[in-house]
Amino acid sequence: MKKIYKIAVIGSRKTDEDTMSEMYMRLLRGFNALHAKDYTIHFSSGGCWCGPDQLQFRFARQWANTIDQDTGKKVVWDDEFICYLPDEKKLWLKKQNPNVEFRVIPQDDRYREIVGKLHPAPEKLQEFAWALHGRNLNIIMGDDLATPVDAVYYSAPLDKQGNPTGGTAMGVKYAKQCGIPCYHHALEGHLWLESLCLL
Repeated sequence: MKKIYKIAVIGSRKTDEDTMSEMYMRLLRGFNALHAKDYTIHFSSGGCWCGPDQLQFRFARQWANTIDQDTGKKVVWDDEFICYLPDEKKLWLKKQNPNVEFRVIPQDDRYREIVGKLHPAPEKLQEFAWALHGRNLNIIMGDDLATPVDAVYYSAPLDKQGNPTGGTAMGVKYAKQCGIPCYHHALEGHLWLESLCLL
């Protein structure tokens, strides 16, 4: 039976490039460890034009152009890159990222209920914001909101209590409510790597 490891990568749009590079290298190290254990990786994220969402596109491009140094042949991976979008307006990204699967999941009353409980001021949300927060639920819990990822890896500024801020805060809060381990890159990234050793 094929072993699958599902990871959601999320974070602040203000994440700087140095941090993004660090995240990429740590994730790459983890993915190599997973491949060594015969895991197939399912990488879910959003389609934001900046921040950690962009890491998915970087990995997808690298995976499509990896050459085995011993054989000189192209390496074929079974990994999947899944990008959840709030609506169909950015489906044009598929042309630029052919190795990424873009999904727009219809949102029913469940999404409103969950987002309404997570957001500190749901009465102020516009329709697009509802959809944006709703698609964050899919990143973490899949198309049906019943298929959790194995881990959430993220980068975002933290408040005085050590909790992530901004939209990332809602994603991490939701994941923790669903029993999913969450790893802040700067503070807990090493713990994510350690968790892979236990698989």
